[in-house]
Amino acid sequence: MLNTETLEQLNQDVVKDLMITLVNIFIKETDLALNSYSSSNPSEQQRISHSLKSSALSYGVDEVGLVSKQLEQLLKVDNIDEATSVFNVLTTTWTEHKKLLQNYIV
Repeated sequence: MLNTETLEQLNQDVVKDLMITLVNIFIKETDLALNSYSSSNPSEQQRISHSLKSSALSYGVDEVGLVSKQLEQLLKVDNIDEATSVFNVLTTTWTEHKKLLQNYIV
């Protein structure tokens, strides 16, 4: 579920066309980050998860932000096995929420 209050605030802060552009950039950058995650070293994976956490919360994709936070914390303590499992949850969660975001801006 999207945090529509966050998205509505973004829509109020900028014109609708710019909001749509920003959301599309967020979607593209998130896809790129998730695609590069598996081939990255643990330090880069931690940076990616941190960035995803912040961005997702800024665009009303709170569940993705929370899972990214969990992933970041696991990577900080070198819990790679559980981080791999949480990354799989993150990709599934992102796929679901990406569709919601795309529908929201149409």
